[in-house]
Amino acid sequence: FATDTEVEGIQTIKKLRLEMSNIDESVMDRFTLGDRGIGILKEAAEKDLANADSLIQGLS
Repeated sequence: FATDTEVEGIQTIKKLRLEMSNIDESVMDRFTLGDRGIGILKEAAEKDLANADSLIQGLS
């Protein structure tokens, strides 16, 4: 059984993955932030994702 923290972590990862796919699809974001802004956002999201994934690896 997963602890509350583990469940919370998994939910966070799912949310991040969803947000990352939304960044790709959002023309408005690209228009407002430009390609460089999108790149920075995606990079940050990917780092968070990697951290969360390794956290879950450590928990299981």
